[in-house]
Amino acid sequence: MELDSLTKIAQIIFYSGGLLLGALTYRRAKSTILNTVNTEYHKKVIEHLAELSESLYLEFDFSSAALWYRQNDFVQVVDKLHEEIADRKDEIIAKGQVDAGIMASPKMIQISTLSKKYKSDPFLPDPIRNKLVSLFEKRDKAMSQAYLSVMLEYMSELAKGRHWDTLDTNKHWLQEKVEERLEKGGAGFKDVNEAVNEIRLEIHRYFKQFSPAT
Repeated sequence: MELDSLTKIAQIIFYSGGLLLGALTYRRAKSTILNTVNTEYHKKVIEHLAELSESLYLEFDFSSAALWYRQNDFVQVVDKLHEEIADRKDEIIAKGQVDAGIMASPKMIQISTLSKKYKSDPFLPDPIRNKLVSLFEKRDKAMSQAYLSVMLEYMSELAKGRHWDTLDTNKHWLQEKVEERLEKGGAGFKDVNEAVNEIRLEIHRYFKQFSPAT
């Protein structure tokens, strides 16, 4: 075989080897980068879910300031209305209507905001996201309906001259009405507690995938 031919064959083998080595190096580098990204992502997901689990439980933790029965969220709505109408009793009764807005409570705003946030949260696995969004959408709807209906009925009663002598204590029986309507809407204390427990169990099932024992 001529020297020229041998040289060309050697060059082909050399370049082919270089290409193969380059391809293998690229695959290894790509795999390393993807594994690193994947590890960091799952680490972030796990941290996020741990925080979520704790925050969800706060409403049912009797040692927490955020306990359901300590929030008095609806009371703020009633107090705000009373501030607006306290000096207008005669005017309201004469007109037969209460010209005042109904305040969106801090809890209502929080629930509505979280409902939207969780829909697009990139660190929520789908089974957990679905349960979470379903719960918060139900709470958002039930709270809005309960607060609005109770307040409109109360304002109608005030316009008829009723309950003015007990403005300071009306919030207690109004709160009871709200709780009853939340229960009817599937978003009372018991319903939400059960839904939160199910979400926390779903988080536990997700964590178990990474347990060495499984």
